[in-house]
Amino acid sequence: MFPSRIDRCKEHYWRSLLETVSREYRVLGVANNGYTDTASKRERYKQLIAAAINKGAVVEFLWLSPTADVAKLREKEEGRATRLDTCKSILFFWELKSELGPTAQDRLVLREHEHIPSCGITQADSRLTVTHYVPGQDNLDSPGWILTATPYPFIGA
Repeated sequence: MFPSRIDRCKEHYWRSLLETVSREYRVLGVANNGYTDTASKRERYKQLIAAAINKGAVVEFLWLSPTADVAKLREKEEGRATRLDTCKSILFFWELKSELGPTAQDRLVLREHEHIPSCGITQADSRLTVTHYVPGQDNLDSPGWILTATPYPFIGA
């Protein structure tokens, strides 16, 4: 368990999940723009996701539909351009998918949902990272859990 996603799950954490995934990498989120918010991240994650797919992993992203009524509410709660960030993220992944070969394209699954999830979920093989979405505020500083079926090297444990 961790008290703050922004403190515990820094970019190197998300990169390491993609670098080591072998079977499946699945993300349920709102905008999923942490992969795309800078040019260097877009290039880095494009390479990491393509490499995971080329190793045979299925990669799936689910976004809160930017046209859903609740997306406007979430945008207001977060105090940022959530719907625009979502559109940019979806476009990035769609372009990535179009650059992959036909077999690899089948392993990049892109979907939308229309309800605000109570948490973000990232599954990388047997590790599940759960980050809570707190109503009425940005979720970067919210608590969460890392659940795994394999031993995890806890810091300070």
